[in-house]
Amino acid sequence: MLRKVERIGGALALLALGVVLLVLGSLNRADQAASVLSGFVSLIGAGLAVASLRVTRSAVDLDAAARTLAAGVHEQWAEEKTTLGSLARPEPLHVRWSSTGRPVQAPPEAVLGRGPTGARPIRLRLSGDVGRIVEAFRALPRRQLVVLGDPGSGKTVLATRLLLGLLKDPQENEPVPVLLPLSSWNPNEDLFAWMVRRIRADHPTLIEDVVSTLLRGGKVLPILDGLDELAPHLHAKAIGAIGKAVGTGPLVLTCRGDEYQTAVASADSFLGRAAVIELEDLKVAEVIDFLDLTHIPEDDRWDPVRAHLRAHPDGPLAKALSTPLMADLARIVYERRPADPAELLEFTDRAAIEDHLLDAFIPAVYASGDPRRARRRLTFLAETMAAHGTRDLSWWQFRSRFAALTVAAIFGVMGWLFLRLLFAPPLAAPGALAMAGAAYYVVKLGVWGEVHQQGSRAVDPLGMFRRQRLTAIGFALLGGLGVGLAVAALVTVALGANGRSALQFAGIFGSVFMIVSVANTPWGTFFLSRLSLAATGRLPPGLRRFIIDAHDRGVLRQAGTVYQFRHARLQDWLAPLRPRPEQPEEDREMPENFWSRQLALAMAVTFPTMILFFIPQGYRLDYHSGAEPRQYSAVDNPHCRAPETLDCGFAFAWELPPGAVATTTFKVSKGLTEQPIVGLAGTLAVEGCQGAAVGLRLAGAGAASITGSQFREAPLKDLARGIPGKPTRLTFTLRRLDDRPCTARLFWDDEGLSFDLAFKLKRRLSGDRPATE
Repeated sequence: MLRKVERIGGALALLALGVVLLVLGSLNRADQAASVLSGFVSLIGAGLAVASLRVTRSAVDLDAAARTLAAGVHEQWAEEKTTLGSLARPEPLHVRWSSTGRPVQAPPEAVLGRGPTGARPIRLRLSGDVGRIVEAFRALPRRQLVVLGDPGSGKTVLATRLLLGLLKDPQENEPVPVLLPLSSWNPNEDLFAWMVRRIRADHPTLIEDVVSTLLRGGKVLPILDGLDELAPHLHAKAIGAIGKAVGTGPLVLTCRGDEYQTAVASADSFLGRAAVIELEDLKVAEVIDFLDLTHIPEDDRWDPVRAHLRAHPDGPLAKALSTPLMADLARIVYERRPADPAELLEFTDRAAIEDHLLDAFIPAVYASGDPRRARRRLTFLAETMAAHGTRDLSWWQFRSRFAALTVAAIFGVMGWLFLRLLFAPPLAAPGALAMAGAAYYVVKLGVWGEVHQQGSRAVDPLGMFRRQRLTAIGFALLGGLGVGLAVAALVTVALGANGRSALQFAGIFGSVFMIVSVANTPWGTFFLSRLSLAATGRLPPGLRRFIIDAHDRGVLRQAGTVYQFRHARLQDWLAPLRPRPEQPEEDREMPENFWSRQLALAMAVTFPTMILFFIPQGYRLDYHSGAEPRQYSAVDNPHCRAPETLDCGFAFAWELPPGAVATTTFKVSKGLTEQPIVGLAGTLAVEGCQGAAVGLRLAGAGAASITGSQFREAPLKDLARGIPGKPTRLTFTLRRLDDRPCTARLFWDDEGLSFDLAFKLKRRLSGDRPATE
């Protein structure tokens, strides 16, 4: 679909260019310029076609592709596993899980199948801790698992532990685990297509057909994390879509317990082959043991907390610290003096304790810096993610109005300078403003989906940033060179520019194209937006360093080519996520394409200019004195009633008997143009007396003889030679040249004066600037 749009847009752009050439120059020169440009465009098209070649499916080794995918996933998570809180600790929290007691699971036979002897399993009893999740998953014949748990219970940690365990010691023909956060999926979009697109975004070396084949062949284990992150009314629909997309293939799904139970009940359907387990709360003894490992034995600050937990195992504090998230936050918040964990005893409500720990987390991890400034900037990051309705933090999400205003200002200035050479200020100014407005909205409203980039391996967020920067600059340089050469050819062949002027125009237009095209890419928009956001204090000048630092401090975590807050509750504490609304399929975000975006911008800003060519802007003739001709309007013009007439308008007619001489003076009223007159417009013809001839002389200019044949604008240019550039009066003398005994009528249809629209532009290009400019 996108390629069809590009082809149609390219054809329209070339058509518009042809119209401009026909307006600005002669037909012969327009043909020559079109030939030069068509050859140049053909070369570019051939180069792009070669560059866009794809490997065919038959030439791909799926086993090798699966190994490539596994290596890429392992590389992405190798560093991240050290920053997932208790996941990488020498003594991690022993989070336990067991088969859920909720009515959301299929019968045991559907999950486990029949035994070796054909016996049907009576019950499904699964249990273990996070260290045994890989073993338990491999024991499932269907390889489908649903993980339920309360907020902060460790669902994502368990899913990540499963992913790393499967990658660490893979079995033969085992599917490659890939973690896919569901917060970026719109259930109105086909889940299978979304999974292909997400895997392609994180692993650009794999083409779309290969990823699709791997998924359909069960060689990829999609770990769909966070069903509850979708809008509640979409949960039931999402479960149906997941079952349809996965079928009998492998699957891991995580969700909060209550939300999943509600969705299954409302949809009256469930994943019929999946085992469902639920994470259990931490026991008081486990929490105390974990907290004891966070400080030296001589540190007695935790003594009141330990005593309180033992005395009140079901109290608000024990319940608050029963999840790995809150236990780890407590460790971090009170790790350094003078923070006193005894203040936790002052709260009498679990929610108040959790809110306190979330509120104190950022000041604790940024104690060595400026906590207020860090919180303000992290809040802006969370607000940006909330505005996009996602848990994924991508650098290409940052788009401020400054980028769009920059592009609009460039087009506004360039539009004024260029249009001022073609049109009078009353037209040039609105045209330039329209160009600027079109550019603003194309860039401002431009939305990038997944940023795809070919490369030799899977990329991390910073690697994606560097590659997008290289791509944007590289394409801009090539495109700027091409535009410069095309402009040089155009102005030389069609407008007669000298070598110096051609080089100047080529340099100006090529440079503008490079600047604008870079600004109209995700990296360019991010670069300009970063300047604006840094100037207003919402983000630091070194945004990448700030994000890396937040990742190192444990505030953010890396998930493929994006970052996320370490937990959804932390993001929601800073800025609550607004669930993305259900959108029609045709309104979904499209992948970014460099050339299609540049073409869209070019067409948007060209359209207002094209409209100007259809606005009447020339000179008008009004009768002033002398022999008054009969005037016809478009309504009573007899030529307009002829069926073969396609175009007619106002007209003048003189009745001339034999030997007659008539002198008529017209007042010239200037329209919306400042270009000089170059001839007479319309059609002159002698009617009503066969063989009659009329001589026409223009005072101070030339003369012509008119017979019954019709003469249009081109032959009449000799008659108008010598007309002052901008006259206020024109006097015509008409003389009957024959002696036929009948009255002839000189009919001037669609009367007017013609002018050269590109006169100023040609003078500028030729280097001959009149003194009046």
